[in-house]
Amino acid sequence: MEYKSNITKALLGVLLLYIGSVTANAQVKEFGEVNPEEFSAYPEEYDSTSSAVLLFARGDVSFDSEYTGYITYHKRIKIITDEGLENGNVEVVLRKDYDQDVKQIKAATYHLLENGEIEKFEMDNDQILESDYNEDVRLSKFTLPALKAGAIIEYSYRKRFGNPFMLPDWTFHDFIPVMWSEYELELPLALNYRLIFRGDSLDQNEVRKSGFSGDEVQNLYLVKKDLPPVEDLPFLINRDDHISEVKTQLIGTRIPGNIPRNFFKSWDDIAKEVNNRDDFGRQRLNGTMKDKVHELVNDEMDDLKKIEILYDFVSQEINWDGHYGVVSEQGIRDAYKNKSGTIADINLMLVEMLKEAGVKASPGLVSTRSNGTILFDYPLVGQFNVTLAVVELEQTAFALDASLGKRSYLFSHPRNLYRNAFVVREDDSYGWLLTLPLDDTIERTFMSYTLSDSGRVEVTMMGRLKGAFAVSVRSKAEELFPEKYWEERLSDLEELEVDSASFGSFEDLNEPLTYETHFSYKINDGLSSNESVIYLQPFLFLKDEENPFKKPTRKFPVEFSYPYSEQFRIQVQIPDGYEVDEMPEQVQFALPNNGGYYRFNLSARGNIISAMSQLDIKGVSYSPDEYEAIKKVFQLKVDAENSMLVLKKVNSSD
Repeated sequence: MEYKSNITKALLGVLLLYIGSVTANAQVKEFGEVNPEEFSAYPEEYDSTSSAVLLFARGDVSFDSEYTGYITYHKRIKIITDEGLENGNVEVVLRKDYDQDVKQIKAATYHLLENGEIEKFEMDNDQILESDYNEDVRLSKFTLPALKAGAIIEYSYRKRFGNPFMLPDWTFHDFIPVMWSEYELELPLALNYRLIFRGDSLDQNEVRKSGFSGDEVQNLYLVKKDLPPVEDLPFLINRDDHISEVKTQLIGTRIPGNIPRNFFKSWDDIAKEVNNRDDFGRQRLNGTMKDKVHELVNDEMDDLKKIEILYDFVSQEINWDGHYGVVSEQGIRDAYKNKSGTIADINLMLVEMLKEAGVKASPGLVSTRSNGTILFDYPLVGQFNVTLAVVELEQTAFALDASLGKRSYLFSHPRNLYRNAFVVREDDSYGWLLTLPLDDTIERTFMSYTLSDSGRVEVTMMGRLKGAFAVSVRSKAEELFPEKYWEERLSDLEELEVDSASFGSFEDLNEPLTYETHFSYKINDGLSSNESVIYLQPFLFLKDEENPFKKPTRKFPVEFSYPYSEQFRIQVQIPDGYEVDEMPEQVQFALPNNGGYYRFNLSARGNIISAMSQLDIKGVSYSPDEYEAIKKVFQLKVDAENSMLVLKKVNSSD
């Protein structure tokens, strides 16, 4: 299928605000004005699907004459189940270095009585607790009183966020459904902000100016309503990539009596800036490191060979200390000497070694999957959390991460894949590279076994693995003998005995991994029999037990770490005197838009039964409209692999 990246699906542009285009219909909620209708003022479906509902959320931003910023938060939430009680625990994070504080805290809980009256429980201010989280942050915490399922809770507070650079972003979505969320900003025209909107369109927005010359302000009013919860769903790599939010960037000031200042940076500016940093673009090899490069490679090698050798050297000789980062913390020379460094230390070292070998290499800044999708219209280095090495050859370009240890460069860690790398070249130019795996992820497994009267089964299993599947097995088996690996992997099998095992091409990380193993165990699942009939699930322990997609509908995409193909072939020799009485039908189902397929077939010839199950997932992101098909393809796989084969004894009394 056509690649549908998170970035493509969440195209982010500068928010186009305009005067009088939409009449704002603010849902003004005064604190304490709760009416009985609000206890059911949400779709009935949420009573069975949600722990709570955010009835109303408002953020109100303003500045004083000294350009110190404040934001007032006001939220009203209906608690549906006991799991929703956690919404009554509120925590305000305050930065010490910006002298942030919180005041005007109000909190109350409302119960709807049988007579239709509302009972109100107000929080006392002595229930507000303040504590230091660390040397940079302190917390202000409170818990609303009289919490119970069915109640409405409400709280508000005013936070001084401090200087104009600290203007908070506003997130419209939540982990629970949101009925109404509004954000109003009163921004002095002396402060030039750039607002960037992530997500689909706003339900309301309005801009208006007020005040007089020198004190003019711009009022922005933004609304979204009827938003589903954004949950941490299976196969949703980063929920933050799918929320609607407004991000702000101070790009300049024109404060009376002060020189106008411009803080806006383009990607061009950032490329030049990082290239001039001692801890990034000015990192260089010393003589010892250069000598090592020329010891390992020579001019007779092509670029791919040089890349493979130098990547293997750095990834296996320099240990990752577990820290991310985009700049070198200790410098690549000390990292080489200490044989340890951050992800930036290691990959900036690899870049310089590749350049010394004559390969066109540059650092590439990446935001990993857990860190979230890059906003292209928001040029900030702070969006990235790792630096990779990028090579540009005549026909291709790709990213390398030498912090991963003993691993093929052909398949990087999934955290780095399908991300947009900001490639900063030596001449201060830049480009964007979509990080793709250089190898397919494929599993081909063949298993044969013979059924015996004892219920014990002798199994031969052979396989060929590529891409992520090969990386996974190599990493788990690296410190184990082959037999021990299979003993651990198959430890759930009753009375397991591994007779022999071997791996092929284990040390050649860039080649497919092959294996063969012979073992026996006592079947306690997938087989039952009496004197005349045997019921068999041919895939035994290889079968999928359940569908990972359980929800009837889904409002967010299904995301896979990478495309993959998985095929199991089974050959079973049945006992003498039995024949196939019933067998499942073959299955063939294709996902829309050439997104993949599932195939299953089973056949019998004499006393040999052959079965095949194959799932191909060709994309990495499938839209909510494709969810039903994705759910179906996995259910077909579960049903087929758990289907029952009936063997009947020849000439039985039946």
